[in-house]
Amino acid sequence: MASLAFYAAQAAALPLNVWLLTRLALPGRSAASVAAAAWRGLRSPAGRGLAALAAAAYAANALQNLVDPWCDGLAVGLHGVTDFGRFFRAVEGDAVAAVQRWSPVPAAAAAAWVYITVFPALFAFTAAALLAEERREGAAALALAPPLCVAAALPFFVLMPVREVWASEAGRARLLLDLVHPALEPAFRLERGIGNNFPSLHAALSVAAALAAARHGSRRLAWTVGATAAAVVASTFYLGFHWLCDAAAGAACGAAGLLAAERLVRADVVRWTRA
Repeated sequence: MASLAFYAAQAAALPLNVWLLTRLALPGRSAASVAAAAWRGLRSPAGRGLAALAAAAYAANALQNLVDPWCDGLAVGLHGVTDFGRFFRAVEGDAVAAVQRWSPVPAAAAAAWVYITVFPALFAFTAAALLAEERREGAAALALAPPLCVAAALPFFVLMPVREVWASEAGRARLLLDLVHPALEPAFRLERGIGNNFPSLHAALSVAAALAAARHGSRRLAWTVGATAAAVVASTFYLGFHWLCDAAAGAACGAAGLLAAERLVRADVVRWTRA
């Protein structure tokens, strides 16, 4: 029940966040016109195919989260280790805990808002904005990037478990989400497992959106999406979910996924531009 309420609140916040991003990035357009452009794209054959791929990627990630205990057992059999966090701490120390030393409740609430509601709005808005600007190739590449990123991340999730910093014995960070409300953390466990953190998919998809906007969109769109993506990535470790190594690997995964998707679109694997 808590999960249903969580997802309902996330969906309810989506129009507000898209409206805010539209005002910042596309001042000459209304949110309705951007949504209409996205709807036209989704109604095309390529759009439906890309939406199905994105849904499959989400389902694969959710399914992997559900079999986390099996993955932990596999990791023990392979490495004798269920948390590679201690190796990351050797690299970055207590950087996340240091960032959290300034953690008033309003800052934690703002980071939670960005992490939970702005992140999905950012990706949806960027794809819609590229369609509204008639940058169909960029929109197609961005829509194709999530399945590629998830496909690249899943082997690491299975074979190299990294627990969230707050839950890792190697970390000294806190879960700042609890400062906002203790029910938030368990509410979204369907979409993220506690040991599936390297690479960060929040970072991967945010960087993919920023790179797509920079390569295919207007300058104002690129700056708005880039700044919002940076806020999403920062929220992942400020709240205590990710190590900095997770975020860096996620950023690399997102950039590689977007560039690979561009090559597939240009090779006419996805015929969005003909839709």
